[in-house]
Amino acid sequence: GKQDKYTFQIYKGQRSFAVEYSDYPAASIAKMDSHTLLAGGRDGLLKSVNGTLEKEQFLKVGGLPALEFRYIDQRKPQALYGRMLSVINKNRIFLVSFQSLEKGARDSEEVNAFFSSFHIESNSGNAEEGGK
Repeated sequence: GKQDKYTFQIYKGQRSFAVEYSDYPAASIAKMDSHTLLAGGRDGLLKSVNGTLEKEQFLKVGGLPALEFRYIDQRKPQALYGRMLSVINKNRIFLVSFQSLEKGARDSEEVNAFFSSFHIESNSGNAEEGGK
């Protein structure tokens, strides 16, 4: 079905910080369990960047199903090191991501602060039902 996607991204030197969300038809999201949906998104990203998964953790963010993982993007002559958090809220999927040429940057104080600043208001998501 139709998917609406919104991306907000900034660059700081050779580092990329982004927050993205996509709204999917509620019926298509309802057909899959959250673990399958999150793992499918991870696998799709890894395939698109010829990536290698380094570490992952299924967790909850504000009580919502989530997956955080670290990977290596091997499309370029020089590898990019990525960190991503995917969160499902009804029919909306949020992605918080970071990429850098520096492997250790993914766990820097600045990047940890960026990831920990992500919060979902209880009413966000599910645009089909008037979420805010």
